[in-house]
Amino acid sequence: MVRQGVAFEVQTIPTREVFLEKLLAKLTEEASGVVSAVSTKQVLMDEIADLERVIVEIKKQYDIDEREMSHVRAKNFHEKGGFDGRVLLVWSQKDGYTSNEKS
Repeated sequence: MVRQGVAFEVQTIPTREVFLEKLLAKLTEEASGVVSAVSTKQVLMDEIADLERVIVEIKKQYDIDEREMSHVRAKNFHEKGGFDGRVLLVWSQKDGYTSNEKS
């Protein structure tokens, strides 16, 4: 297909299960796009917008509303903190679970 001078291919996914698998793969693809898109602010914003579109669809597919997400974000912030002062959580451990950052 070509629209507005851009060539592309689309695919209709036959089942919800396969669609979710494809969405999760797309999430990784778009996150990689953000990582490599630091050339300009506009390129970065375009890539973040693509990533957010995938996240919105995943939340829709799992029937996750904004109130639920707000609660989980607040809980995670309380437990793990934020990024103020350029602080990054390297790893964490709770109830037998260790985040994947710790080797």
